Amino acid sequence: MVRGDYKEDFPCIAADGWQAGGKLFFVVKSQLDNDASDDGSNTVFKVDMSDSDIVDPAYVIDGKTYVRYRCIITSDMTQTYAMAGKKEKLIAEYQFVLPGVKPVTWPQFPLILYKDANRRRT
Repeated sequence: MVRGDYKEDFPCIAADGWQAGGKLFFVVKSQLDNDASDDGSNTVFKVDMSDSDIVDPAYVIDGKTYVRYRCIITSDMTQTYAMAGKKEKLIAEYQFVLPGVKPVTWPQFPLILYKDANRRRT
């Protein structure tokens, strides 16, 4: 993604593993750390989603039903991130948390952040 751009992603959770009241978290870090709150210096940005961010509670893919969320990454989340080069490989992760239940974490994946050649704001 390009630094400073608005982006939406639509993560899905299998309906049979989903419960109302759960929280879906998306975090992007410059490097792995042991910060459980995801508020440390390695966190580039994070998005916390709840039931109000569900855009389709019965989204079907290949005959299987999923709960589909909207993850909104606003331009200000990446705008101020200082980059050394033209692109930077960051680490991203989704995690679904239900009260009193062990969190479900998707495997970490790389997120490439690119500098924007045009830095206008309007």
